[in-house]
Amino acid sequence: MSKKHDDEILEQEQDVQETWPTEEEFKEDDIACGLKDDVTADCDTCSGDCTSCGGCCDTDSEDLAQKYLNIAKSVQADFENYKKRNKDIADRFYEDGRRSMILEFLPCVDAIEKAISFTLDEQTKKGLNMVENKFAEVFKTLGVTKMQTVGEIYNANFHNVLASIESDKPKDQIIEECISGYMMDDCVLRHAQVVVSKGKE
Repeated sequence: MSKKHDDEILEQEQDVQETWPTEEEFKEDDIACGLKDDVTADCDTCSGDCTSCGGCCDTDSEDLAQKYLNIAKSVQADFENYKKRNKDIADRFYEDGRRSMILEFLPCVDAIEKAISFTLDEQTKKGLNMVENKFAEVFKTLGVTKMQTVGEIYNANFHNVLASIESDKPKDQIIEECISGYMMDDCVLRHAQVVVSKGKE
């Protein structure tokens, strides 16, 4: 290769170096293009140079991630509370519906009981007893039980007194049941209507 050719290559390299932007010109171009703002938007203390401040940009990113995580946890907790409230409401509706339905059927059961007590025909009485037993089975599946009253001591929480008469039974002992009482689970569904003894005068 000739010396003249070498001189031409050297001159070209010098021309390129002279036209190449300086470091300050690079920074100015970054600002003009908006690149520097993007880099330093989350890092005011280090002016975009995260290596000089121990990586504060990374710290800001972690804080932002933690903030969104806390929001997600809060939303999840609110949703869980919403589901629990809805379940409680649904359970109350179910209990109210169950109670109302059974109360509608109790007069029918009362009528069957009265019919049994007045019926003389054994076959008819047997048929009525079968219907009464079927009601009792259905009530049991719904958590409903009939109170046992005759012979028990009067309790205002379970019984309503219709009359008090003299008898040889202890005072306040139930001697007759006029209308049956029922329990649903541990609650009184309907108070029993009873006659109690007031003892001997």
